[in-house]
Amino acid sequence: MIINAVEAIVLGLVQGLTEFLPVSSSGHLVITQALFGITEDVLVFDIFVHVGTLIAVFVAFRKDILALLRKPFCRFTALIIIGCIPTALMGFFLNDFFSALFSSLLTVAFALIVTGILLYISDRLNGTKTINEMKFSDALIIGFFQGCAITPGLSRSGSTIFGALLCGLKRSCFISPSICPSISAAGVSSS
Repeated sequence: MIINAVEAIVLGLVQGLTEFLPVSSSGHLVITQALFGITEDVLVFDIFVHVGTLIAVFVAFRKDILALLRKPFCRFTALIIIGCIPTALMGFFLNDFFSALFSSLLTVAFALIVTGILLYISDRLNGTKTINEMKFSDALIIGFFQGCAITPGLSRSGSTIFGALLCGLKRSCFISPSICPSISAAGVSSS
């Protein structure tokens, strides 16, 4: 079965509307595909809708990205790279495991419940650390939570926010319309 235009539009809307909320866009795509009766692997389509999201991120955070590119060897960039390592390793070594999860609505349902629990706990946490006080071990822990969010239904943003709060970071470090204050605090300001 090939995805028709209506299904593609609806799936694109689901991706676009859920990506920036802590509700797991991947989980919602799996559920929507099941509602449409799409049973075959649509990984290429899912990649394309995520590319659209990536373009939106680049547009929205272009100033922050440019600030990082101007000073690529700063501590903040190192923290970002270290935070990506657990996710990369999990994706590489556990690819078959995570791929199988995308065909299980039960897994998605369970992961959505876990997301709700993480968000509930996150709402009650607030640390004292700034980005400047963040350790490389904190970046690894946050990266681990982001890696776990490869699981459909487990929110990437919700998991990473939970990990950051668990490491003792202040909410103001990551809940703002722009990460510019965080970048400036980490010594990456372009001025």
